[in-house]
Amino acid sequence: MHSLRSVFLFGVLLSTHYCHAQTARGDTAQAELLVKQAMRYHLHIDYDSSIVYLQQAAKIFLRQESWERYVHCLNIIGDCLLRKVVLD
Repeated sequence: MHSLRSVFLFGVLLSTHYCHAQTARGDTAQAELLVKQAMRYHLHIDYDSSIVYLQQAAKIFLRQESWERYVHCLNIIGDCLLRKVVLD
């Protein structure tokens, strides 16, 4: 009886960890879609919209500690801001 309870608790812990990993992957996938949309706006010289999408993606990457993707978003935001200054 005691071992059945241990197996059950182990299963619960394992499933909780698995669900967290699935959520993290889902969040990262959502952030990648936001970056793709931002790049579409960037190519169409709609820098304000691009910045909004990149900021949303950056928040997700920061929360997931995906530092390379987070910095990538910040770099593109900086590029958008520079291009806006040139256009204004």
